[in-house]
Amino acid sequence: MKGIFQYKSDHNDPKDGSRWFILQKVNTLATNRVMTENEYNKELQKQVDRAKKDSAKSREKRLNKAEKKPDKLIVNSTQYKRNPDVITEVLERADGVCEKCKKPAPFIRAYDLTPYLEVHHKKPLAEGGEDTVENAIALCPNCHREDHHAVKVTTITVGIIVEEDKVLIVQRKGNNSLPGKWCFPGGKARKGETLERGLRRELYEKFGISIRIDSYFGESIYRTNSGIIRLMSYLVKRTPEDFKINVHKGIDFVKIKDLHKYDFLSAENSIVEKLKEYRHSSLKNQEESL
Repeated sequence: MKGIFQYKSDHNDPKDGSRWFILQKVNTLATNRVMTENEYNKELQKQVDRAKKDSAKSREKRLNKAEKKPDKLIVNSTQYKRNPDVITEVLERADGVCEKCKKPAPFIRAYDLTPYLEVHHKKPLAEGGEDTVENAIALCPNCHREDHHAVKVTTITVGIIVEEDKVLIVQRKGNNSLPGKWCFPGGKARKGETLERGLRRELYEKFGISIRIDSYFGESIYRTNSGIIRLMSYLVKRTPEDFKINVHKGIDFVKIKDLHKYDFLSAENSIVEKLKEYRHSSLKNQEESL
């Protein structure tokens, strides 16, 4: 068994002269030993994963007893001696615009009132990358964290069109993958498109629907044999136009309470469940307003 253990007690049996002691496994973060930053982050993530698997009631019970001011521990961090000329040249080249998402820096640096971008090495220094202008790129904080922590996903946006307790769903054609499955109308955004703009284009091209996006509704993350799908949904309103079907087998408004009767794509099942909760909440609000 791996981990850090603390002495608890020792024992002996006078009959056979045997002796033994008992150790108790302790929380790594509760020890006073110096940890590396990587060790700290891994241990913290283990505890977060355990908390996720626990019930909300158990977490609430622990939170009520938890200290509001956390203890301190020493974390040992290794830093590379960065070349300031590389940082300056890369920031000058970027001129205040993230070199990945092509958007202006999200805020201004308090220290010198310059656009806040972070200089990131394409091949990390820890993996033998060079501290050169050619191996560096200026990123906004979001793109920087994405490069360090994100998994590659295929993002699909769908529109949730609810009218009189019914929602619009579409059925895939036989020549598509997973033919006959039902889903919500939408598709992939093109390179350079925002998710909202891509959704408007997809609904107009595939169904002749002009829409206004109300709000973000929710997402579903699903692992397939070919990769990870991130399905992002928006509540939308449509203009009163006739539908056209270009790439699907069928299209229909169905009652939200009857969605369980349809065979949906696996990635969309959590959106279906969220819609049922949405309907329940809407009905409750209507009753309270009467």
